[in-house]
Amino acid sequence: MLNGGILATLIDCHCMGTAMAAAYRSEGREMGSEPYYRYATAHIAVDYLKPTPNDSPITLRAQVVEIQRRKVRLTCQAYVDGLQTAKAEVIAVRVFEGQPDGSGTFG
Repeated sequence: MLNGGILATLIDCHCMGTAMAAAYRSEGREMGSEPYYRYATAHIAVDYLKPTPNDSPITLRAQVVEIQRRKVRLTCQAYVDGLQTAKAEVIAVRVFEGQPDGSGTFG
């Protein structure tokens, strides 16, 4: 079985990427266009519904619930072989807006 902390880390990473993609999309921009955005986790709450096997692919599905300026609220579900094993509520906060040379601002 997959360790709960590892599953939480996967959910966290997936949600930060989803938040970043949602921010670009909400501004009508291509992913990776300037200014570059980075998000950090302000809150994560994971409910473990069933043990998560680690011998099959894990599917993560994140949905944006709300975008408020620099904050994105999301939900995420984990599935293995079509069976939901966890669900989470996540808040991502934009902490970086920068340029390719690394210059930028931190929230």
